[in-house]
Amino acid sequence: MERSAKILILIFIGTMIEISSFSQYFVKSSLDSIPFEIDSVILAVESLPGTINWEKSQDAENWESLGMTNDSIKIRIDHGAYYRATYFQSNCLPVFSDTMYAGFKASPVNGNQFTIDSTGGVFILVSGIKVIVPPGAVKEKVSVTLELLDSLGADIMIPFTGDTGKVFCAGIYTEPTGLNFLKPIKIKIPSPKYHRDDLPSVYLYDQTFEEWEKYSGHIICNENQNLIEFSLDNLGSVRIHLLKDILSLLHPEVGKKNAAKDCKEGFIDIISKAYDYSGQIGTEECYVSSDNTSVRYLECPGQPVDSVKIQEIGKGCKPKVEDNIKAIKCLKKGEEATITISVTIGGMPLENQQVVFSFVPYGLTMQKKSDKTDQMGKAEFLVKCDIDKFSGEIEYNVQYSYYLQIVSASSGTENENNPKFQKTGMIVNKNNFIVCPRVNSVSILKDSDSEFYLTRNQHARVYCECRDQYNDYIDCGEVVYSIKPGTSYPYEGSISVDPSSGIVTGNFPGVSGVEAIASGVVSENYLAFSVAYEGDLHIEGRAWDRCECDKDTANQEVNFHTPWDVFTTGDFQLYFWFSGSLTYPPWSEMTGSLTYKYIITDPLSYCSSSTVTENVESFDGGYFTTGKTDLEILFGSEFMIVYRYKSAYENTDYIELPFTHCKLVGTSILVSLGYYMPHFCSGFADPASTILK
Repeated sequence: MERSAKILILIFIGTMIEISSFSQYFVKSSLDSIPFEIDSVILAVESLPGTINWEKSQDAENWESLGMTNDSIKIRIDHGAYYRATYFQSNCLPVFSDTMYAGFKASPVNGNQFTIDSTGGVFILVSGIKVIVPPGAVKEKVSVTLELLDSLGADIMIPFTGDTGKVFCAGIYTEPTGLNFLKPIKIKIPSPKYHRDDLPSVYLYDQTFEEWEKYSGHIICNENQNLIEFSLDNLGSVRIHLLKDILSLLHPEVGKKNAAKDCKEGFIDIISKAYDYSGQIGTEECYVSSDNTSVRYLECPGQPVDSVKIQEIGKGCKPKVEDNIKAIKCLKKGEEATITISVTIGGMPLENQQVVFSFVPYGLTMQKKSDKTDQMGKAEFLVKCDIDKFSGEIEYNVQYSYYLQIVSASSGTENENNPKFQKTGMIVNKNNFIVCPRVNSVSILKDSDSEFYLTRNQHARVYCECRDQYNDYIDCGEVVYSIKPGTSYPYEGSISVDPSSGIVTGNFPGVSGVEAIASGVVSENYLAFSVAYEGDLHIEGRAWDRCECDKDTANQEVNFHTPWDVFTTGDFQLYFWFSGSLTYPPWSEMTGSLTYKYIITDPLSYCSSSTVTENVESFDGGYFTTGKTDLEILFGSEFMIVYRYKSAYENTDYIELPFTHCKLVGTSILVSLGYYMPHFCSGFADPASTILK
């Protein structure tokens, strides 16, 4: 008995079907021919009782089994072939489905150069390379050269030395380079060295950065057809390397002939799910890569998936060891710190590396948290300082051991790990480690541009100098400035100080001391700042006896004559500061000027019959003739201030303007003017007084 079953053809292009006049792939039945864009098609048959077996033929006469028994199969059209399904039931003769031919429109190329236009096409080179260009991949015609290279040719034309433990498979030299396509093109390379248990890696040359990059898209492999296939967005040279027999780790039944094994000889889809890379592949420089790859067997029942994780370290890489010892600098007695040691290679952490401290200075105890590096490549050690003073080198070594290649493969519940190319060695590090000098004494100083005597809202600045237990200058650390208790008079708050900057500001008359605390140690001294009492004074007076003028003096015939009239006028600004120490006299200052007006009528004077005006300025510091101290004044003692000024007339110092009856009353100082002798004349001033606040 022989029957025929109808085949249902499904053509999937993404999620929609689109027939194009430029379509390169087609399926022919006895009744119709259907074109489509992509190179995959699903063939299905109506479900009938019995066992299904799919077959394939090149001439529709000699058939071979595909080892597939489902009611539908997905095939990839890499070349023209006939397909059919065969039913077997009991002792009946086999039932055959319709025969379908799946193929593509190809353009054979003589040599290795061909021209691409906007219609695309399938180009088969003499070398066996197949290039599938979709319509619209280029806008204008472009001539492309693809030269298939063996190992020797690749090393000469596209050299690459950065692979670890892989076998050269194939290479392509391309011209031009850097050609970008509007749609990805597909390249199929003949690869007789490929075996179903190998894992291929495709490397693409980046012309812009002049380095090789690993391809991370889909790679389709087929042992029966000896091909490796991938897609490109831009044109560049290609190298394919094989990690040999990796998948055999998961399938020890290599060599056994059965359907489950034979199906792995067909189409295999390999894709890197994640790819991490650092360094530069293809040179002697250090590079590190980590590749998580899935392997799907497209022609096996259920399309099973294996997983492979590959970690590679370039031969030129060297382990790098870093620590935080310099950041710790030193320890005080009783202090603890954690020493962290990090081991990396090419920027990647190295796990399970042994760390051994070979020398630790006396006075430093160590407790290890871990003596091997963790997943982050770090090991930690707790150290404690037990004595006041020590110094010396702390020394440790890292006994490194790692593999240039580690392959971890899994299939279902089966897992295998295969490390290769072990590297071992030791790195020794030394660091100076000392007890921290502690702040033992603190001195507070005034900035050189600042004054101890301030007026309201005037500023000064203080700072600290610190010495350690060995009397050496050290950094003060954290410093806090404040008003020293018990140093303020007659009232609190005459100054304020910024705790962090040491900026002192005058607020109102009086005295306050500033101290500092540096690293918890109080300064041995303090600085007293005095804020001035201030006030204005106006005086007027007349002299009429024993006077002289500048012409008399110039002729060195000084005679005192009468009657002369000398009128005096003065306006002054007074400042009074306590000394800042209760046992010392205060200090004061007066600014302003005097004006003398002479009216001379004596005929015997050189200045007779004239009126002369003389200005006297530039009053400088005054002092106390009574010697009263801050403490005596605070307790109510009267005191006197005598000022000295320099005459603009003779450039000579004179003592003038004694102030009597000065007295502290509450928050003010009362000042009354006594007698004075203006400019070598006898006379008295009109009474004058002021209040300093």
